[in-house]
Amino acid sequence: MSVTIRHNLAWAAAVAMALAATLAPWSALALVGAPTLLVILPGIAVARWLGVRLDWRDARAWAIVLCGGLALSPLAVFTSALIVPFSPFTSAFVLAVVSGVLHLTAAAPSASAPPRIALSRRAVVLMTAMLVVAAVALAPVRTSYRDSILPLGGAYRATDWVKHYGIAWQIEASGLPPLNLLVSDDPPRIHTYYLFYHLTVAMLDQWTAGALGLDAWLVIVALAVMAAGLLAVYALASHLWRSERAAFAALLCVTFLGGLDVLPSLEGFARGEAGTSPWFQVDAWDVGWAEVSTFLTAFTNVPQHMLALAILLVVWLVAISARPSWRVGLMAGLLLVSALGHSLYIVFAATPGATLAVGVLLARAARAYGVSGVWPAVRPWLAGLLAAPVAWPLAAYLARSGAADGGLPVSLWVRTAGVGLHRLSTGTPVEALFPDGGAMAQLLDLPTYFLIELGAAGALAVVALARWRGVLWRGAWLIGGMTALSSLLVGVFVRSTLGWNDLGIRGILPFQAIVALWAGGGWLALTETADESARSKPYLVHWRWQATAAAIVTAALLLGYQRPWVYDYDLLRSESAPRAVTGLYAIEGAGGMTYRWSGPEVNIPLDGATSNQAYAVRIAASTGSRPASALKADAVATLDGVEIGRFTPTAEMQPFVLALPPEAVQGRNGATLRVQVASWRPADYGAADRRELGLLIESVSIEPVAGGAPALPPPDLLVAAITLGLAAGALSRRRIGLAAWCAAVLIGALAFRPWLALGLPYVALALAVAACVRRATPALTGWLADSANQRAARRAVCLLALGGVLTTAWQITTFDVAKFLPAWDAAAAQTDARSLAYGDALRTVRERTPPGALLQVDPALQGTAVGWSVTAERRSRLFLDEVFLYQLTPAERNRRRALVEAAFAPPESAVICGRMRALGLDMILVEKASGHPWLDDRDTPDGCMRTLYENAIVVVLAVER
Repeated sequence: MSVTIRHNLAWAAAVAMALAATLAPWSALALVGAPTLLVILPGIAVARWLGVRLDWRDARAWAIVLCGGLALSPLAVFTSALIVPFSPFTSAFVLAVVSGVLHLTAAAPSASAPPRIALSRRAVVLMTAMLVVAAVALAPVRTSYRDSILPLGGAYRATDWVKHYGIAWQIEASGLPPLNLLVSDDPPRIHTYYLFYHLTVAMLDQWTAGALGLDAWLVIVALAVMAAGLLAVYALASHLWRSERAAFAALLCVTFLGGLDVLPSLEGFARGEAGTSPWFQVDAWDVGWAEVSTFLTAFTNVPQHMLALAILLVVWLVAISARPSWRVGLMAGLLLVSALGHSLYIVFAATPGATLAVGVLLARAARAYGVSGVWPAVRPWLAGLLAAPVAWPLAAYLARSGAADGGLPVSLWVRTAGVGLHRLSTGTPVEALFPDGGAMAQLLDLPTYFLIELGAAGALAVVALARWRGVLWRGAWLIGGMTALSSLLVGVFVRSTLGWNDLGIRGILPFQAIVALWAGGGWLALTETADESARSKPYLVHWRWQATAAAIVTAALLLGYQRPWVYDYDLLRSESAPRAVTGLYAIEGAGGMTYRWSGPEVNIPLDGATSNQAYAVRIAASTGSRPASALKADAVATLDGVEIGRFTPTAEMQPFVLALPPEAVQGRNGATLRVQVASWRPADYGAADRRELGLLIESVSIEPVAGGAPALPPPDLLVAAITLGLAAGALSRRRIGLAAWCAAVLIGALAFRPWLALGLPYVALALAVAACVRRATPALTGWLADSANQRAARRAVCLLALGGVLTTAWQITTFDVAKFLPAWDAAAAQTDARSLAYGDALRTVRERTPPGALLQVDPALQGTAVGWSVTAERRSRLFLDEVFLYQLTPAERNRRRALVEAAFAPPESAVICGRMRALGLDMILVEKASGHPWLDDRDTPDGCMRTLYENAIVVVLAVER
């Protein structure tokens, strides 16, 4: 019998045994067979299909096996669910078939395969320690202080675990695509969210018949994701740097070496601010919705995003280490599709840079070898396009985001004081210079922000970029560099519109990973003898030329601002402004007329308004067909929260004029005028239209009032113009270049003022960074060439590393140690007590009520009620976690809240019973301290509420029909 036949028979036997163990009625066998069938066998099949040698000492092989299994399995099951219904048997059978087919068509290991990447002993110790820390942090455990069996109820308040638990349970209960069973809707809505991580957990829990429970599998899969991510970073760093020392430094940056987050945390803790106790998540300090979490936080809180990042790193590793072939191209395409199912934000942030880098590489090849020479390099990767049919159903599913406006749930993030955001950092000179915030304040705070968040890793990355400034932007490194750049730009300047800015927080993760890889090279540079020839003279500073350039550009801006600018929004035509008026429905027509309804709130941008002029606001509006019995259409106009006037439209279209004094704008660039009015629904008056309607608005114009001193631009734009001039002067001494910049600023101020107001700060920042890099890089390279300077640089990096280690130690205290210690403050102690009380109550609910029961938590308990319905696996009329309610419009959420609050409000038990029954509630959960008088009427003969469970804090009442 040939070796190939023996291998195939052995593989078939392994797959059959794993399948039999998974589907066996004995949980002990299923606990072994389920992970083997889901992760190990598909991962090995992926590696063998690519022709990778399976060596247990090879970090590359381990990374491909783990990422391949975790990525391919949910993709195969999701795709098969389009053909056959999702069930434990079909999902297990599909994975067995996929593993078998991949093995039978596997490629023979190549004789020219790259050498194995050996895991060093210290790297194994570091990874193991990281996994132990994460396991202790996430392990379900009950102590006398805390009950972390609940996803939300541990010392580590990782609210995303509520979503992981709820979505995994919904997949088990409703199949694919999952239905939103936690929010009471009839019929239920399809739940759109990151799916593949939760699908993996749901399959494991189903196959093992719930022997361990969802929480345990959530932790196990999260640890597998962490192992895959750490192996991917180590293998990629080893391959790119050809140095174990650099790989270990990169690994250190994604494990125990955090940023300097401990500094603002300690400062806030010293002031006694809420949420700064060491028992809370250290990375929760407010950074303006663009948080750069440490990898420890990301791995333990959002493993679905980290798995998408690990998949991208493995695809990069395979692409640069394997011989190009159609196999590599096809598998790379499938893995990228799977990354999309784990995290849309990671793929969205990384794709532009990686695509651009590939285009640059192809252009260079075409220039060197001609177009015909590029074809052999491109041809193997075209097989990746075959993954498009698999990607299409997933993309269509994710597109059903349920956004209230129905559009793409991302937008450019204009960092102004008018959007209600905090500054990126606190206590900096920038805050004193710009007390009202603004785009330039946010941008100038970015260096401080990244120094705090990246710490030693950022410093080492700068050293690497200076030492190997040409190498890190060529070949395989170019892909990483462009990906890091696009991830940084997306994470900082683009935001998601659905609730919390997940895109800003998660989209920046590829940048962090590339920074860690660069940091490995930085450490290599500081521990090797640098080449003396790298020393070069610093670029000479021409301050006089730069000052002249800054003055000329600023003068062009001031000159352009002397032309009065009218903000004219004809809402019945297409708009050309960079920021559109929001809160309006589509243009409609009837009876030869065109009109446009607004919702309850209309947002009108005012970008680039002068800082010393008054404006007149003219709004042409009417009430339209608003019924007489609806709420009166009293409109309130505010500018960034400050009221500037009121008006009451009538059924006839007419203009209303409001005064906007200079002190209302206060020189803020990017202010937003908001018009709010009580809404009504045609569906409440017998029509089919269920929209929330406000006013009919035809046009809005905002024009300056004549007279007064010469117009002055906002301080943001003045600083941006000065910065632009200084940077342009530093980059070039050519007069024609300076003239071009002045002309662009002048024309922009005269003809495209809103575009100039939003874009000038970012252009100025980009030029300033380029100028700083041009001047600092030669000086830093020459400085590092001296061994004494190397020692000084190492000491500085070690001081930053000490801060990073303290940050991680703070987090370990937060995640691990605090589980077994009493709370630091009274507020945390109260939360702990409620956690234990709710845990017991919800265990009773789960054991004594049917799965379809409707459980409503008192909506007044907002801080506590976020996660409880998920933990009980019971539906709710009002569920406060955004991930389960974002499919509803704000008006629908408000209406549900009003109904539930009204049901809990009346003091008479008879009225309470009627309203609870009208809502269809089976149970209600309240705290005794809520003060509801009808709690005293429970368990009475003529009442409808019977005590299902009670402890010192919580009472669960069954509502009798």
